[in-house]
Amino acid sequence: MADNILTPELLNEVYSSLKTYIEEHYAPGEARYFFLKSRKKILPYFQQLEQITVDDEGQVHLSAQQLDDGLTLAFAVWMQQFIKELHSELIGFPLPDIEALTEAHRQPLEAAGFYEFFRQASELEYE
Repeated sequence: MADNILTPELLNEVYSSLKTYIEEHYAPGEARYFFLKSRKKILPYFQQLEQITVDDEGQVHLSAQQLDDGLTLAFAVWMQQFIKELHSELIGFPLPDIEALTEAHRQPLEAAGFYEFFRQASELEYE
């Protein structure tokens, strides 16, 4: 899809943006719960996520050398599922706008197809 490969640092920025938003608008420490819950829910469908882990300090680690389209898709679906988990459990909570939160990194995210994958993932449902 894209010549511009996402980096682990950029994944950290996306993850950290959402984490910070939750901590500022809801409660510190709660973001990890929702990230883990959403990851567990989609992992059977996107096993590529096994290559992406989050440590106790909230840093994203990537075991692959680079992200391909499949891994970018898996990450985008994970972030979308994270927002869905928030929406289902936190009634009235102002949902984050991923594009606004990641505006500083728009070009590489857009070039890699992250935003398009993220939008498409909004239509997916998991049990």
